Amino acid sequence: MTEHVLFMKDGQLVEQGSLVDIQQKYDAPHIDITFVHEAEALQFASQCTLHVTVTGRVANVHVTDGKPTMQYMMAHLAKAPFDVEKIAYAKMTLEDIFVKVVQQDA
Repeated sequence: MTEHVLFMKDGQLVEQGSLVDIQQKYDAPHIDITFVHEAEALQFASQCTLHVTVTGRVANVHVTDGKPTMQYMMAHLAKAPFDVEKIAYAKMTLEDIFVKVVQQDA
C-alpha cells in the first residue's frame, strides 16, 4: 500500500499528503442503520435530531465530534418499535474521500 496520495482534477493537483493525513483531514465517520422497511428508515430520520440521510432501507447517521451519537441513537431506537436489521460504524473509503476533495475544489 502506498504511503503518499495525490488527488488530481483536470490535470491539476488538488490535494496531496500521506494516506493517514488525508484520511484524518477528510474522513467523516458515520453509523449505518439498516432497517427491515424503508418507511422505518424515513421515520427514524424524521424523528432524529442528528444529521441523517436515507438511502433505501439504510439511515446514515453522520458522526460529529463532541456528541454521544451512538448512545443517543441506541436510546432513540429503543423508544420506538423499529425493526433493525444491522447497525455498523463505518469510515469513508479512499474513493469517498477523493470524490469529496474533487467536489469541494469545484
